[in-house]
Amino acid sequence: DIENIKPTTSSSPIVDNKKQNNESKNNKSKKIRTAFTDHQKLSLDRFYSTNRYPDPTQMETLSRLLTLEEKVIRVWFQNKRSREKNHPRNQLSIHQQPNPTAAMAMWQQFSSSPNFPH
Repeated sequence: DIENIKPTTSSSPIVDNKKQNNESKNNKSKKIRTAFTDHQKLSLDRFYSTNRYPDPTQMETLSRLLTLEEKVIRVWFQNKRSREKNHPRNQLSIHQQPNPTAAMAMWQQFSSSPNFPH
């Protein structure tokens, strides 16, 4: 469960040499794609299963524990909701709403874990 989220040491970016060459031509900064670790993916998926719309405090905590930028986490949740909407694995996932009771219980366990920054 989410209470088992442990801080991640790092994530390795995927670098595209073609993009690097274009960057020098266009002189614009290109975003490096984040390569999520298995631990990060599992943690995000578990949290998502109880709360599809984390609040800013939860985003910040996930960011610190998983060593990912808040923007990366926000985009991950947006992409996950979009994938679920466009490619549902079952009919229930289209209509699934956040469960506030389950999300609150999970958040309480998560925030009381020894890895939670106080």
